[in-house]
Amino acid sequence: MRSDNYQAEGKNAVTGAVIASLAAVASTYIFFYLRKALCKKTGIADPIIGMAEDALAIAAGMALIKGK
Repeated sequence: MRSDNYQAEGKNAVTGAVIASLAAVASTYIFFYLRKALCKKTGIADPIIGMAEDALAIAAGMALIKGK
């Protein structure tokens, strides 16, 4: 959720920004450790898994932008 959307709903924009920031940090760590575990389990090189992760993030971002 973007902080300006949070504010448009009559809520504090700073609170929205803090929530969004915490979610970004948490997802960064979660996906980092998930990628490391996946590389170890499958033997696929980290850059390959990283490219797939980036493609997934881009596709998810595009879907969110389009409102799907």
